[in-house]
Amino acid sequence: MFTSSALYLAIGSFVKFVTELNGDVNLNTELYLLNDFDDQEKDVEEYEVPKVLGDLFESVAGAIYLDSGCSLEAVWYVYYPMMKDQIGKCCESIPKSPVRQLLETGKTITFSSCFDRDINKMRVKVVIDGEHEFTGIGNSRWLAKNTAAKRALRYLRTLSNQDPTSGDCSALLTQ
Repeated sequence: MFTSSALYLAIGSFVKFVTELNGDVNLNTELYLLNDFDDQEKDVEEYEVPKVLGDLFESVAGAIYLDSGCSLEAVWYVYYPMMKDQIGKCCESIPKSPVRQLLETGKTITFSSCFDRDINKMRVKVVIDGEHEFTGIGNSRWLAKNTAAKRALRYLRTLSNQDPTSGDCSALLTQ
């Protein structure tokens, strides 16, 4: 049997992050940041949940669906207890994309991206009002853009004396 050490390490890192947060993770959690977020001079990379875990999750749901004679109730019966807390958290506070939150601040936001051949990853730079620059890197443009947006949002929240890890951007809209 073929084993992938990169996949093994990626899953191990993900499990470690989730374990350190005692499983208290929702879609607003800035869980996947690999480097120090507060150091504006450093590049920040966002950690991706290994795709194979999502594929496995979907495959099990599909198998339950087919084995139960195409019963969505059977899938719901198995998955709801696992997902109940996450569903509740998302219903209480509907997550918004960090890029959307940033664009809704009313500030002038520009994004630029390039492929960094030295590290074999995408690099995205976001500029706020032509003055403040934030960079994110990742395996995809989408991931790098989200990382840069999260850094910019964290900076804007510190300017408005708001908790930098808060998902609420309403105070930023009034500035």
